[in-house]
Amino acid sequence: VDDDSATKALVDAASDPRTSPDLLPDARTALANRRNGAVFMEAALARHYDFLKDVLRTPPVGPIAQALGAMKEKNAAPLLAAHLLDPADTEDDVKQAAAALAVLAGPSDLPALREFFGMYRATADDDDMAAAVVSVGQAIATQGDKPARAQVEAAATDPNTISYARDRLGALLTATPAAPDTGPAKKPR
Repeated sequence: VDDDSATKALVDAASDPRTSPDLLPDARTALANRRNGAVFMEAALARHYDFLKDVLRTPPVGPIAQALGAMKEKNAAPLLAAHLLDPADTEDDVKQAAAALAVLAGPSDLPALREFFGMYRATADDDDMAAAVVSVGQAIATQGDKPARAQVEAAATDPNTISYARDRLGALLTATPAAPDTGPAKKPR
Protein backbone atom coordinates (compact mmCIF):
# COMPACT_ATOMS: atom_id res chain seq x y z
CA VAL A 1 0.00 0.00 0.00
CA ASP A 2 1.47 3.34 -1.04
CA ASP A 3 -0.21 5.31 1.71
CA ASP A 4 1.49 7.11 4.59
CA SER A 5 -0.65 5.08 7.00
CA ALA A 6 1.11 1.92 5.82
CA THR A 7 4.44 3.51 6.75
CA LYS A 8 3.03 4.30 10.19
CA ALA A 9 1.88 0.70 10.61
CA LEU A 10 5.34 -0.58 9.68
CA VAL A 11 7.04 1.83 12.09
CA ASP A 12 4.67 0.75 14.86
CA ALA A 13 5.21 -2.96 14.15
CA ALA A 14 8.99 -2.61 14.05
CA SER A 15 9.02 -0.52 17.25
CA ASP A 16 6.64 -2.60 19.36
CA PRO A 17 8.36 -5.05 21.73
CA ARG A 18 5.34 -7.37 21.35
CA THR A 19 5.96 -7.84 17.62
CA SER A 20 6.76 -11.44 16.77
CA PRO A 21 10.47 -12.03 16.09
CA ASP A 22 9.35 -13.84 12.92
CA LEU A 23 7.59 -10.71 11.62
CA LEU A 24 10.21 -8.16 12.68
CA PRO A 25 12.75 -8.70 9.83
CA ASP A 26 9.99 -8.40 7.20
CA ALA A 27 8.66 -5.20 8.79
CA ARG A 28 12.16 -3.70 8.89
CA THR A 29 12.82 -4.63 5.24
CA ALA A 30 9.51 -3.19 4.09
CA LEU A 31 10.18 -0.02 6.07
CA ALA A 32 13.60 0.43 4.44
CA ASN A 33 11.91 0.30 1.02
CA ARG A 34 9.29 2.97 1.80
CA ARG A 35 9.45 6.29 -0.03
CA ASN A 36 6.68 8.10 1.82
CA GLY A 37 5.55 8.69 5.39
CA ALA A 38 8.67 10.61 6.43
CA VAL A 39 6.74 12.38 9.19
CA PHE A 40 6.04 9.03 10.91
CA MET A 41 9.65 7.94 10.49
CA GLU A 42 10.94 11.18 11.97
CA ALA A 43 8.53 10.89 14.91
CA ALA A 44 9.89 7.39 15.58
CA LEU A 45 13.47 8.67 15.48
CA ALA A 46 12.59 11.24 18.14
CA ARG A 47 12.00 8.34 20.55
CA HIS A 48 14.89 6.58 22.26
CA TYR A 49 14.95 3.52 24.50
CA ASP A 50 13.79 4.60 27.97
CA PHE A 51 12.78 1.97 30.48
CA LEU A 52 11.28 4.54 32.85
CA LYS A 53 9.00 5.90 30.10
CA ASP A 54 8.05 2.39 28.91
CA VAL A 55 9.88 2.71 25.60
CA LEU A 56 11.27 -0.83 25.59
CA ARG A 57 12.53 -1.13 22.02
CA THR A 58 14.53 1.36 20.05
CA PRO A 59 12.93 2.53 16.83
CA PRO A 60 14.05 0.74 13.66
CA VAL A 61 16.82 3.27 13.06
CA GLY A 62 18.59 1.38 10.25
CA PRO A 63 15.57 0.88 7.97
CA ILE A 64 14.31 4.39 8.67
CA ALA A 65 17.74 5.80 7.85
CA GLN A 66 17.81 3.89 4.55
CA ALA A 67 14.36 5.17 3.60
CA LEU A 68 14.98 8.78 4.63
CA GLY A 69 18.35 8.80 2.88
CA ALA A 70 16.75 7.57 -0.33
CA MET A 71 14.07 10.27 0.02
CA LYS A 72 16.79 12.93 0.63
CA GLU A 73 14.86 14.02 3.73
CA LYS A 74 17.34 16.57 5.15
CA ASN A 75 15.06 17.42 8.11
CA ALA A 76 15.84 13.99 9.55
CA ALA A 77 19.59 14.60 9.86
CA PRO A 78 19.56 15.91 13.47
CA LEU A 79 17.37 12.99 14.55
CA LEU A 80 19.70 10.47 12.91
CA ALA A 81 22.75 12.19 14.40
CA ALA A 82 21.23 11.79 17.86
CA HIS A 83 21.15 8.03 17.30
CA LEU A 84 24.86 7.78 16.50
CA LEU A 85 25.73 7.79 20.20
CA ASP A 86 22.66 5.99 21.53
CA PRO A 87 23.93 2.86 23.33
CA ALA A 88 20.61 1.08 22.79
CA ASP A 89 20.98 1.12 18.99
CA THR A 90 22.62 -1.84 17.24
CA GLU A 91 25.87 -1.44 15.34
CA ASP A 92 24.00 -2.07 12.08
CA ASP A 93 21.52 0.70 12.92
CA VAL A 94 24.42 3.09 13.64
CA LYS A 95 26.07 2.11 10.35
CA GLN A 96 22.85 2.81 8.41
CA ALA A 97 22.28 6.12 10.24
CA ALA A 98 25.84 7.20 9.42
CA ALA A 99 25.42 6.22 5.76
CA ALA A 100 22.26 8.33 5.56
CA LEU A 101 24.03 11.23 7.27
CA ALA A 102 26.73 11.14 4.58
CA VAL A 103 23.93 12.26 2.25
CA LEU A 104 21.68 14.27 4.58
CA ALA A 105 23.94 16.04 7.08
CA GLY A 106 24.41 19.76 7.04
CA PRO A 107 26.74 22.13 8.88
CA SER A 108 24.45 22.24 11.94
CA ASP A 109 24.97 18.49 12.44
CA LEU A 110 28.77 18.81 12.67
CA PRO A 111 29.08 18.84 16.48
CA ALA A 112 27.41 15.42 16.80
CA LEU A 113 29.32 14.05 13.81
CA ARG A 114 32.67 15.25 15.12
CA GLU A 115 31.93 13.81 18.56
CA PHE A 116 31.09 10.39 17.11
CA PHE A 117 34.12 10.48 14.82
CA GLY A 118 36.45 11.41 17.65
CA MET A 119 35.11 8.67 19.89
CA TYR A 120 35.12 5.79 17.41
CA ARG A 121 37.84 6.39 14.81
CA ALA A 122 40.36 4.50 16.94
CA THR A 123 38.03 2.24 18.91
CA ALA A 124 35.47 0.80 16.48
CA ASP A 125 35.45 -2.88 17.28
CA ASP A 126 33.66 -4.29 14.23
CA ASP A 127 33.18 -3.55 10.54
CA ASP A 128 29.76 -1.95 11.05
CA MET A 129 31.14 0.69 13.41
CA ALA A 130 34.20 1.17 11.21
CA ALA A 131 31.92 1.74 8.21
CA ALA A 132 29.97 4.25 10.31
CA VAL A 133 33.22 6.09 11.07
CA VAL A 134 33.98 6.31 7.34
CA SER A 135 30.47 7.57 6.50
CA VAL A 136 30.64 10.17 9.25
CA GLY A 137 34.11 11.16 8.05
CA GLN A 138 32.64 11.68 4.59
CA ALA A 139 29.88 13.89 5.99
CA ILE A 140 32.43 15.93 7.95
CA ALA A 141 34.74 16.29 4.97
CA THR A 142 31.99 17.54 2.67
CA GLN A 143 30.03 19.70 5.14
CA GLY A 144 32.66 20.83 7.58
CA ASP A 145 34.80 23.88 7.84
CA LYS A 146 38.59 23.71 7.68
CA PRO A 147 39.07 22.53 11.31
CA ALA A 148 36.47 19.78 10.84
CA ARG A 149 38.07 18.57 7.61
CA ALA A 150 41.48 18.74 9.30
CA GLN A 151 40.15 16.32 11.94
CA VAL A 152 39.37 13.79 9.20
CA GLU A 153 42.67 14.42 7.41
CA ALA A 154 44.59 13.83 10.64
CA ALA A 155 42.67 10.60 11.29
CA ALA A 156 43.47 9.35 7.79
CA THR A 157 47.20 9.38 8.59
CA ASP A 158 47.11 8.58 12.32
CA PRO A 159 48.33 5.04 13.06
CA ASN A 160 45.85 4.87 15.97
CA THR A 161 42.90 5.08 13.57
CA ILE A 162 41.65 1.57 12.85
CA SER A 163 43.04 0.35 9.55
CA TYR A 164 39.60 -0.27 7.98
CA ALA A 165 38.72 3.40 8.45
CA ARG A 166 42.19 4.84 7.84
CA ASP A 167 42.48 3.24 4.38
CA ARG A 168 39.02 4.34 3.31
CA LEU A 169 39.34 7.85 4.74
CA GLY A 170 42.50 8.45 2.72
CA ALA A 171 40.76 7.44 -0.50
CA LEU A 172 37.69 9.44 0.47
CA LEU A 173 39.65 12.64 1.06
CA THR A 174 41.33 12.48 -2.33
CA ALA A 175 37.95 11.98 -4.01
CA THR A 176 35.99 14.52 -1.93
CA PRO A 177 36.65 18.22 -2.43
CA ALA A 178 36.67 20.47 0.61
CA ALA A 179 33.57 22.48 1.35
CA PRO A 180 33.72 26.00 -0.09
CA ASP A 181 35.15 28.56 2.29
CA THR A 182 32.21 30.51 3.70
CA GLY A 183 34.29 33.05 5.57
CA PRO A 184 33.52 36.76 5.53
CA ALA A 185 33.50 38.27 2.09
CA LYS A 186 36.26 40.72 1.24
CA LYS A 187 35.23 44.29 0.60
CA PRO A 188 35.97 45.55 -2.87
CA ARG A 189 38.47 48.45 -3.07
